This record gives sequence, structure tokens and C-alpha cells, in this order.
Amino acid sequence: YLRPLPPPRHKHLWINADILKGPPLISSGYPQFAARDFLDKSAELPNTTLSLGWTTGLADVHSPYVASMVDEMMTLVDDLQCEITFPVRATSFNSESWLHLRKLFDRSRRWTLTLWWSQELPKEQLDFIYNTLESDERYKNRTYYDIVGLREFLCERMK
Repeated sequence: YLRPLPPPRHKHLWINADILKGPPLISSGYPQFAARDFLDKSAELPNTTLSLGWTTGLADVHSPYVASMVDEMMTLVDDLQCEITFPVRATSFNSESWLHLRKLFDRSRRWTLTLWWSQELPKEQLDFIYNTLESDERYKNRTYYDIVGLREFLCERMK
């Protein structure tokens, strides 16, 4: 995975990896490398944002993120001083997941979420995402979005 890199020619680098098993726990697959090794090598890189996620499976795309997943991630990254974003599958972002994922926001201002999904989501799901992450000042502007149809949803909402 991370090989020695030449001296940095970048102003800021993002490195993405699924480092822990995620939802659904029974079929999401295992990370392809050791999380601690990846984090140790990544920490050596200057001006880097780590995008650290959980593996996901397609057996149940609505399966939530649970406390054990979030707690394990926080234990792994708590001592890191870099910016971190946690990719979260948008179809799994629901009230049950939020109960646990919000701990990431509460732990550090350097931590953000990146919600992703490659198909359009129902309006109700987009409403929940927006109302949860952009209406509360504690969480507003701390999420990156890579969701098909979100731009159109926001434009419609602003009318």
C-alpha cells in the first residue's frame, strides 16, 4: 500500500482507505491491510488528510454503523494530529447510526464526515441528512458530500 514517496510536491494530500470492518458486519468483508501499519506510515506524510472508513457490503445497504465500529475507530485515531474525515455510506446514515457517529464530531473539531452514495436517495433520506448535519450549528459545515442528486435537492430546498 503506501510506498516511500518522493519529497512532497503537493500542497495537501488526501489518502483514503477502509481500515476497519463496517456494515453489515456479517458480509462487509475485511480490510486488505493492517490498520495500525497504514496509520503509522500515513502519519509520516506532511499536509495530509486521512479519509478513514469502514468496509461495506451490499447484503443490506441500510445496515447501520454501530457503537463498536465507531469506538474502535476512535481508539485507533485518537492520538493522530492530522485532519481526518470518515467516509460513511449515505444509505446507512440513519438515526441509529447518528447516535454513534456523532461521537466523532464531539471528539475533535479536526474530524469530519464524508457521506457517499452512487445512486439517488429518497427525499426523506436527504431531508434527514440535511436536518441532522446542516441545521445544528455544532455539526454544520463539517461534512463532505459525494451523493448523486444532492445538488438538485439543495437547489430545490433553497427555492
